[in-house]
Amino acid sequence: MPQTITVYRKVGGHRTTPLFSCCLNAQGKSPQCTGCGQCQGTTRSGRPCQRSTCRDSRFCHDHLKSNYHVVINVSRVPRSGLGLFCWTSQTIGPSERKSGADPVFRAGDFIVPYGGHELKQSTLDRLYDYTEGGRRVENAGPYAIESERKNHVMDGMCYRHAGAFANDVRGTRFRPNAEIWPDGLRALRSIYKGDEIYVNYGADYWAGQHGLDMSSKSVRINHSIPRTGAKGRYVRDGRFIPMP
Repeated sequence: MPQTITVYRKVGGHRTTPLFSCCLNAQGKSPQCTGCGQCQGTTRSGRPCQRSTCRDSRFCHDHLKSNYHVVINVSRVPRSGLGLFCWTSQTIGPSERKSGADPVFRAGDFIVPYGGHELKQSTLDRLYDYTEGGRRVENAGPYAIESERKNHVMDGMCYRHAGAFANDVRGTRFRPNAEIWPDGLRALRSIYKGDEIYVNYGADYWAGQHGLDMSSKSVRINHSIPRTGAKGRYVRDGRFIPMP
């Protein structure tokens, strides 16, 4: 089921007017997208996979698991929505360690791509910043990470890979077992089947979220809207902001 994402201004701790909205990995405009893209994986017979994909921009649940050994499911971090897990979301990590099983990922291993639109910093500012009471509120994109290109960022708000679903551990009993690189997630220590993958977003991230609030919802597919490509579009103040 396609999901739409809406980013709101937050004033005095309360959600106010929307900043922009988009479809998560959808092929159309928010809030009436035409459906999710087709999985880019292939079956054992070599034929293209016919399943659709929404959470990860490229692969369905099965191909995400077979290609990268990760799945997306409800996070163990309270009020964090979806999270990223190694192999399965079942809590079997402790038993895997106890049995002496080999970890799926060892320290330094690449886990999964992060994904996103590569934007100029000025474009990111145009999406997330706003003026309130004559004061400019500057926000960091909730899913934005530094790009390898100077003055560019990768914004995974509307187009993301599974790596963007790894949650931060702030205020929890958990500790990070992975870190975010420009190309994706890498393991900090051994990660076993059933472990949720956690990262540290950093103090700068949380400082830049004071003026934002987000919501998502599932929508029915609207086949009357023409398909517009696999990366979707941002909609801000009623105007489309096409992304490369």
